[in-house]
Amino acid sequence: MKPEVRSITLLVISLTTPVLILASIGEERPDAYVAVEILAYYIVTIIDPLIRRIAKLTIIDLILMLIFIAIVIYRVMEII
Repeated sequence: MKPEVRSITLLVISLTTPVLILASIGEERPDAYVAVEILAYYIVTIIDPLIRRIAKLTIIDLILMLIFIAIVIYRVMEII
């Protein structure tokens, strides 16, 4: 299997699995899905940096980090 195909397959599996798990436990909050997907994306790109090199995802990385920070701040403010 080509390294690019392996990387994309790993990314797809890693992004699909959390959605299936959250749906199976009955999670209804969209922000939970988004936050978990962003974390899964970062974990995969850390484990397999080929994805980052192929797509040059620096702008997407910044946008996703800002969205994740906004979600965390929103949830913390709800608790406080």
